[in-house]
Amino acid sequence: YPFMPVRLIASQRFASIEKVGRLTMPKLYLHSPTDDIIPFTHGQRVYAAAAEPKTFVSVRGGHMIAFREDRETY
Repeated sequence: YPFMPVRLIASQRFASIEKVGRLTMPKLYLHSPTDDIIPFTHGQRVYAAAAEPKTFVSVRGGHMIAFREDRETY
């Protein structure tokens, strides 16, 4: 939202890349290259920083519709 002062009102910091390496449980990442909310490269960076065991699955569809557009992968 470029017209809103989000940085002034956002109080939470989600330091995923800094924290994900400490998680020891299995992790499954589903991400779409056409996600219009969270860049695909961000998902790839979080996955790269994650400790094993981990799996990355590229799906088709946008941020909120990939589960419908790519049911067979899900």
